[in-house]
Amino acid sequence: MSTSTSERHGTTTGNHSFGHCLALQPTPRCDLLLPCEPCALDIDFQTLRVIGSPDEYVQLPRRVTIVNTSGDNVLDVYARYETVEGYERLEKQFVRSPPDFEAALRVSPANTNHQGNVDKDLLLCHCAKTGGEVESWVHQIVANRTVVMHGAMHDVTSFKSVADMWRTSRITDTQALYAYLQPDGLPSLAIVMPTVFGSSIQPGDQHFTIENAWATMLLHQNLHGFDRVKAIAAAASVDREQGSAASTRADETGRPIEESAESVDVVEDDCHALGGVSRKRKR
Repeated sequence: MSTSTSERHGTTTGNHSFGHCLALQPTPRCDLLLPCEPCALDIDFQTLRVIGSPDEYVQLPRRVTIVNTSGDNVLDVYARYETVEGYERLEKQFVRSPPDFEAALRVSPANTNHQGNVDKDLLLCHCAKTGGEVESWVHQIVANRTVVMHGAMHDVTSFKSVADMWRTSRITDTQALYAYLQPDGLPSLAIVMPTVFGSSIQPGDQHFTIENAWATMLLHQNLHGFDRVKAIAAAASVDREQGSAASTRADETGRPIEESAESVDVVEDDCHALGGVSRKRKR
């Protein structure tokens, strides 16, 4: 690649595109995803205390980024979990964490100057959204499609509000795809990207979810390329068929007749071959 992934997306500390928040797409752009197109997801985490259990902590998504195969941001948002959702924030979130989470906790560079004070990126007035709303959006986006992650285990188990988040998704872990690059089979993106593309990532061990998600998608595309042009043509063909069917099923007044549930089948089309899933097509 001619530019780094951070340059590709402008993910530099202090680049606040929405007021005081670093999020670049705090509301979902589902229109940027084709019906059968894979998406890549990366999150960073926040540690919260479970209300009513002083010694019970949980890690939940803090920043969630989802990109399509072109690197466009489908979603990039901060998630604020409220007390009504059963959690409370730690007073010293970025200074001291429960020992069990210390190794796994990843902190965005945007918050290193907060010194344990209010995390401004999680304020609703700074474009953060409630945790339940964010999880609902993620569930909508990942349904019936391939979702690519790097080191997926921690990410997939961090969503708590939606019990069946991944029920219809196909999870692909690029860490597993490139496991041969490291003896323990767990190479980080900082190891894989320079090896595969000769491109640096995560300078100084800084983690940006947009950079990570795009890098993850590039690694997936390197092995399982998605033909977006062909997918667009396939989707357009289905739309034309549906439009033609609707125009021929009109009564004498010229008003289209409502399609019944029986007139819709799930059929195998080009989506499966392109790495996605089948979409509904009218008979």
